Amino acid sequence: MGTFSRWGGIVTITFDSPLFHDTPDLERRVRSRDADTSWVSASIAPESASAVRDFIELWLSRHPASTDDAIYAGYRASGGRRTAQRVRTARAELSNPKLGDPIIRTVGIGTSDAGGSARTWSLA
Repeated sequence: MGTFSRWGGIVTITFDSPLFHDTPDLERRVRSRDADTSWVSASIAPESASAVRDFIELWLSRHPASTDDAIYAGYRASGGRRTAQRVRTARAELSNPKLGDPIIRTVGIGTSDAGGSARTWSLA
């Protein structure tokens, strides 16, 4: 269990839980709240994430100036099983890569499925 002590305005928190010692990376990514959903999300293999990014590149090569809603609709229609949030995250990874130039970029404003304004994306 954890202990909490306060001495002279300094807060010290120590945890003796085995989760904080030699824990595999997968367990570190799981949130304590909503653990079921978090375990599913944390267990997405890197290959699956790469497949979503590959689909987005293919989709934008055939359908330039697509909104996130259009990309997700195409992804689901092709048999994809990831959530809309995962597809948006993959699109964000392509538009703001950690290394190198963006692979996709925003090209304007379109309309979302809900009728609001939404960015449109194309290959850079």
